[in-house]
Amino acid sequence: MVKEQLSSFKEKELIHSGESSEVYRLTDGRLLKVAKPIVFLTCRLMGISYESKILNTSARTVHEIVSPLSAVYEGSFCSGFTMEEVRGVDLNHYDDNFTLADRANLRHYAELYAKIEDVVIKANKLGIVIPDLCTCDNIFILPDGSLKFIDFDGLQF
Repeated sequence: MVKEQLSSFKEKELIHSGESSEVYRLTDGRLLKVAKPIVFLTCRLMGISYESKILNTSARTVHEIVSPLSAVYEGSFCSGFTMEEVRGVDLNHYDDNFTLADRANLRHYAELYAKIEDVVIKANKLGIVIPDLCTCDNIFILPDGSLKFIDFDGLQF
């Protein structure tokens, strides 16, 4: 995997600042996710190497999981990663514009959740746990109906 220095990203636009990370849009179209200290503390307490997690390649075979394109370092310390930007709507807001008839179509929801289940089964077979099933903020539905799961560093291997 490509390794890049955080200092090499001169132009970046902050698009999200949360408890555990900041996400920036880069001029080349990628996103940069930089973890905050709480992530490294949590990893250390759990005996997990953040760097090893980012460099893990097993999730790359599950195409619905947005995997890192590069690991990002501050000196020799892995502090984040770059990834593709996903263009879609998160599961929490997916049906915001549905009509009453759309919302009453249970087949539509069953098909969507069957797709989610298929991704979870593929991931679980590789020893990957997807905690975001509880929040749905990191599950995206693309315009073609396919799914993407973001928050790679939130996965459990």
